[in-house]
Amino acid sequence: MTRADATKVAEQLETAFKTGPEVAQTVLASLYADQLELHHVPALPSDGTVNGARMRAASGMEAAAIKNAIPDQYYDDVTVEVDGERVHIKVWIRGTLATGKAVRLVSDMFCTVRAGHIVAMEHVMDNDTMAAWAEVAKAGGLKIPEAFVNQVGHG
Repeated sequence: MTRADATKVAEQLETAFKTGPEVAQTVLASLYADQLELHHVPALPSDGTVNGARMRAASGMEAAAIKNAIPDQYYDDVTVEVDGERVHIKVWIRGTLATGKAVRLVSDMFCTVRAGHIVAMEHVMDNDTMAAWAEVAKAGGLKIPEAFVNQVGHG
């Protein structure tokens, strides 16, 4: 039943991400379990068990900040794959910052699905990706945690 659950969730996420950022964020947040494990590669201080409602709120704030930073944002190269209970979603976010700088950054995540809900998320980011996310988040008005800034070498 686990793979069937993951396949169903993958289909919902693929449709949502191909529709666009606002729909993708709404659908993704609606799938969070009451508690989920959040992990980043490399690890961040925010990693660990997170309340689903808190995760929905944080995801909403992040999505709003990205929309603020990249008002013309859109997704391309959306890939969604299922491996057992894990759904791998890789999508490129594209658009233009207010400075006129073109942005293309990747969102690469693995979601573990049980009983039709996301119970764990893992975000994979190399240093270039972390630096790009930090730039977009800052442009969108989010305060970037010092640990994140130090990790990407932008102190």
